[in-house]
Amino acid sequence: RGEDTQDDTVWVVKSHSPWVMTFTKTFYANKVITVVRNPLDSYISWINMINLSNHAEKVPFDFEAEYPNFFEWTSKYCFDSIKKWYAQMMNDAKFHEVPTLFIRYEDLVMDPEPQ
Repeated sequence: RGEDTQDDTVWVVKSHSPWVMTFTKTFYANKVITVVRNPLDSYISWINMINLSNHAEKVPFDFEAEYPNFFEWTSKYCFDSIKKWYAQMMNDAKFHEVPTLFIRYEDLVMDPEPQ
């Protein structure tokens, strides 16, 4: 919910890259909460999504067993792009001057109780 509805009833928009969702209407918010994940914790999930176009399945092989240099290759060629993506998110938050709270997913898992 939220990707196809852009009105005052929407409280949550789940998206990986909202600026590439060209099929949606522009909407405005007065506050933003952005949940981010450590790329080291999420990159296998990301690769499954890219290869299978969903989050419900996993590729039918073991990355570490069949591609022992995969992490080294990923860190050499992909992490720079991920770093740029996070920087873009930060720049977007500053540019639009909307109060934005960034929360790490790993922190929510480790300490889910409100402080």
